[in-house]
Amino acid sequence: MDVASISLELYMRTARILLSIPLFITLCFASPLSNTQDKIDQQGRPMWEDNQISIKLNHNIPGLDYGRSSDRTGLRPLDNLFIIHSVQEIKQRFKQNPKLMLPGLPDLTRIYLLETSHETNFDLLLADLQNTPGVEYAERVARHYYEAIPNDSLYAELAHLPQIGAEEAWDIHKGEDGTTEVVIGIVDSGMDWDHIDLVDNVYNNLGEDADGDGHTIELIDGVWVFDPGDENGIDDDLNGYVDDFIGWNMYADSEGSENNDPSDDPGNYHGTHVAGLAAGVTNNGSGIASIAWNVKIMATSHGFENGGGHVYNAFQGIIYHAENGADIINNSWGGNSYTEAAQEVIDYATGLGSIVIASAGNSGGNYPHYPSDYPGVVSVAAVDVNDYKTSYSNYGAGVDISSPGGAFGGLLSTYPGEDTYTQLSGTSMAGPLAAGALALLKSYQPDWTNEELLYQYLATSDNIDDLNSTYSNFLGHGRVNAYRALSEVDPTLPADMRLGLHDIY
Repeated sequence: MDVASISLELYMRTARILLSIPLFITLCFASPLSNTQDKIDQQGRPMWEDNQISIKLNHNIPGLDYGRSSDRTGLRPLDNLFIIHSVQEIKQRFKQNPKLMLPGLPDLTRIYLLETSHETNFDLLLADLQNTPGVEYAERVARHYYEAIPNDSLYAELAHLPQIGAEEAWDIHKGEDGTTEVVIGIVDSGMDWDHIDLVDNVYNNLGEDADGDGHTIELIDGVWVFDPGDENGIDDDLNGYVDDFIGWNMYADSEGSENNDPSDDPGNYHGTHVAGLAAGVTNNGSGIASIAWNVKIMATSHGFENGGGHVYNAFQGIIYHAENGADIINNSWGGNSYTEAAQEVIDYATGLGSIVIASAGNSGGNYPHYPSDYPGVVSVAAVDVNDYKTSYSNYGAGVDISSPGGAFGGLLSTYPGEDTYTQLSGTSMAGPLAAGALALLKSYQPDWTNEELLYQYLATSDNIDDLNSTYSNFLGHGRVNAYRALSEVDPTLPADMRLGLHDIY
């Protein structure tokens, strides 16, 4: 291998981002005097913890530090009430670091938890406590729920979503409540676009909506088809593709013709699996979930030959997605050869406003890999469920971020066929998961520039170098953390030094 030229590029983003933090968890609560046992919320769930009351005292109880409990306090008024109302245990409720106890902050060490019997009358106990000297307040203990855990039937098998902070992120934003449509372009083998966990998130190119009914695919007699009212054989939106309702098939058929159906060909599956990880339909009561609940998927098909072939005309796919307004373009493919033409495609796509993401490769070493190593591309390495680099994942100075890619079975996602799913592993899986997390951030902050989005996204990743000392600084800035990306204000991103390799043969 000859390297004709090597350039060292220093990237340092200096954008300062102002971000307000919304409420992390949806809480169910009511007035402290609403104490009946049968209080339920709008979804029929109990609002209060059973047999628990929280009190704050104007002083600490000696010897009752966090982790210790007792049935008495040594304070006669309280102990008398405990006997009358069958209070069985008292303990300090919260652990607080005294080094962080700054003036003006609440003293959480003076809040205690009471455990009562099932026979306790909470209304009477609360009234008595609130009239007891030394008690600042007394109240029932609210029961909290993660409201955003979706109802998809296979959700319990998707360990990669909790790993990247999905459930906490969804309490802030889910993706379906964005003010603008966010589109992920999938350059791959195609997509089984009428799959139950994909079809509702499929991008509809309304530039080709000839009959003006607001969609380009529709359900007819139980089958999803291209809208017959739009099939006019005309390039209505003048983008160079006739009737490209949801994307384009760049893989020429036996007659050498491309077409407007980007489906996975029979025997192919890669693109369908990738699409489900990036933006599978979530909270529909079926199958899998994705990090971004309903950002849209635009697909181009580039052949796959039953998993053993090369990717055909892939960079044209990048051009297509960029020109048709994809916010993020995922590329779960690559090779070791650099070309200037490909670099120009990347420059063109990013110049049009797309963020290009690519898998770092599955050779398991520190090798040049493209398109992931092109300047301007976000390169994604793969880690397992414990944040260790997977054996197959490439690593190196060109990697920008890491993401779960599956090991010992892989990540579960959509598979061609009616209501079908499978597990696959690879940086091909890490890439679209990372793309979906970035799309979630884009949906939450639609007015941010790409530079601001990438700065926030990379700066809020979890550093995993301590777990991967052999690969320190070679797994990007860290592992994707969707919750931190949505919640943190003005994070810090170290200077990023990246080695650009050119003219490699």
